[in-house]
Amino acid sequence: MIVADFWEMFEELLNWTIEEHPQTSELIERLSDRGTACYVITFARLLTSLYLRENAETLIHFLPDGAGDMHTFVTQNVEPLGQEADHVQVVALAQQTELNLKVIYLDRQSHEDSSFSFEFIHADPTTSSDAQSSTDVITLLYRPGHYDILYTA
Repeated sequence: MIVADFWEMFEELLNWTIEEHPQTSELIERLSDRGTACYVITFARLLTSLYLRENAETLIHFLPDGAGDMHTFVTQNVEPLGQEADHVQVVALAQQTELNLKVIYLDRQSHEDSSFSFEFIHADPTTSSDAQSSTDVITLLYRPGHYDILYTA
């Protein structure tokens, strides 16, 4: 597999975003192109795979039952397109890219507070915690088998 092809597409999209400051609708349109989306998703999957392989000794304990060793898990559940990302993949991608991520899980119980969340914040030790704003955090809503990005209105 030639990783450079996926990196180049991702880098092109990233540079375009930085240089052009596109509107959200323009970014959505660009990411709606199937070719672009597949390349960006594949690059994210490869980053996730790299982190899981490099940290296999620690993360093997968080794999689902029956997943086998890390190599098997990554080749069957992380790298192929069309596979759902589970908690361990989301954590690995957030760690590998140093993205600040908050995942809100909805519990299907009927009581009032039926959600809980996990935050993966990569704080810069040279700045105070007050320096981080809510725009620095990507918030995902997890429903069984699916993640949605939540936007602040």
